[in-house]
Amino acid sequence: MAIKGMSAVVICCICAYSFSFLVFGLQVNLLGPTAAVLAAKIGVVEADLGFIFTITGLASIIGALPSGWLVDKLPGHAVYAAAHAFQAIGFALIPYANSFTALAAAFGSVALSWNIVNTAGNTFILWIGNAQAEHNPQAQAFLINMVNALFGAGSLAAPLLAEMCATGLRQPMSVYWISAAMTAVSAASFLLLPSPKPPSSRSSSSSGGAGVLEGQQQQQQQGAAASEQQQAVPAAAGEAAAAAVDAAGSDSSGQQVAAWRAGGPLMLLLLIISLFNFLNVGTEVAFGGWIFTYSVKQAGLSTQEGHFLNASYWAAFTLGRVAASFAAVYLSPAILLFASLPLAFIGSAAALLAPASWLASGGWLLLIVTILVGLGASAGFANALAILDGFEPCTGSITGLLGGVAGAGCMMVPLVVALLAKHTSLGYGGLMLCCLVSFGVQLLCVPAALAVGAWLQASREQEELGSVTKEVLPDEQQPLLDNEC
Repeated sequence: MAIKGMSAVVICCICAYSFSFLVFGLQVNLLGPTAAVLAAKIGVVEADLGFIFTITGLASIIGALPSGWLVDKLPGHAVYAAAHAFQAIGFALIPYANSFTALAAAFGSVALSWNIVNTAGNTFILWIGNAQAEHNPQAQAFLINMVNALFGAGSLAAPLLAEMCATGLRQPMSVYWISAAMTAVSAASFLLLPSPKPPSSRSSSSSGGAGVLEGQQQQQQQGAAASEQQQAVPAAAGEAAAAAVDAAGSDSSGQQVAAWRAGGPLMLLLLIISLFNFLNVGTEVAFGGWIFTYSVKQAGLSTQEGHFLNASYWAAFTLGRVAASFAAVYLSPAILLFASLPLAFIGSAAALLAPASWLASGGWLLLIVTILVGLGASAGFANALAILDGFEPCTGSITGLLGGVAGAGCMMVPLVVALLAKHTSLGYGGLMLCCLVSFGVQLLCVPAALAVGAWLQASREQEELGSVTKEVLPDEQQPLLDNEC
């Protein structure tokens, strides 16, 4: 069992991260199910709310910049609690927004701390998984998939909770107050639990993993010797990514800085995973945000059927992540991606190729498409992060960088759908075109990442061999050896 041998404190932390990601999923995906009510409240059409996705994505990117530094340098759970408290206040104020500017400001303010939660939760789970690696090697893959599955559960709850508040309570905006209350509860839980420690400063832990936690995260010192070993990134793209790493915050140790700044295959791998996350998370949010409007405006279904499709998407998404959590004990992250991504590609293609009458006739085809896209998108972010962490342990700064890239995807992909809907003959059918292109590129990113990973391993083995050779042979014999080779 993946949590076998863990201490009670570690298990409580995992439960706190899981509930936090459930709340996180609820927050991120409330805009879509409440779009009609919000648009009517402020006097705009639903397509105009596409700009809100842009605002939240931009705010998420801005919030990603300090997130790595905050996670690496400050007591992690204090940062976590502060971010959730900020979100709770913001969501409590959204029902009072009476103009587009006020609504955009409210969502943008909340989104500033989204990447802090995303960075902290994923980083801390990776740290806990690494601490369990010796006696429980399946823990990390299971935990990273399971915690992210709770994000899907929160996303599934968003349209259901919105529908319940609209029809049952007759107060559609009360869904934001409920979300604010849940966020406040999550914030309080982190004030009661000790913060994890990064891998570089873990003390000897017991079999229960209690050594991974302490009351306050210790400050990390940068190693001068390691910083001298840093190399310049040879390519312009590598330099841009390295600058983004620096902007995200200092790494937890000088050796980790040297590893990530060394350029070469590791930096190329980071760029590939970044592109994957940009497309995967952006398309995931775009589909969840626009499938309701697509089903009503493009396919001609009723609003009840639209809410059902929205819920079905997040149900399939959550089921896929839960299934990936248990499959990760036996299968590699790459295999999970190869198994899931084609489903989303096929579903998107079916929606584009099918006659419009098929989509509108009872919605059965659109339901199949929605389920395929939900299952296909589910395993992306967590397993891409696991692939990267398998080659080099991820710090808070690297996870924050990837969160910022994902935030850019959340900003751009839904906006592209909105622009296609408003300015082209595709209408909201542009949603399926975006999905087709996105998942096609993601499928290409996986083998590319594996190939670069193999290159990275080969280069490291060559460096180790050269290091051993220099230690064994006298310096004067090195030129002779080089000539013989």
